[in-house]
Amino acid sequence: MTPNITSPIIGMITLVVFQVPSGIRAHIEDLVVDHEYRNKGISHALMEIAMQSAKCLGAKEVVLTSNPRRTSALKLYKNLGFKNWDSNIFYYQFEK
Repeated sequence: MTPNITSPIIGMITLVVFQVPSGIRAHIEDLVVDHEYRNKGISHALMEIAMQSAKCLGAKEVVLTSNPRRTSALKLYKNLGFKNWDSNIFYYQFEK
């Protein structure tokens, strides 16, 4: 899609696709829709575009993480067919 630069940006999604020895991986890192435009199907449309793009690029699956308090997002992901993945998530924060 080519954005119309005269129109405001109302949402965005970040899809990261990369090669690993076992295949091609896809992660959705960000999904944001302006508060005024929520509940209009924009998040769903952005997710479908990202998922189709990942598939076309050879990914077998798409992975994302979401805060458990984001109930609307969790509902969207489940409606799109995402499943909970029993996993520990670890992170390391560098000192400043």
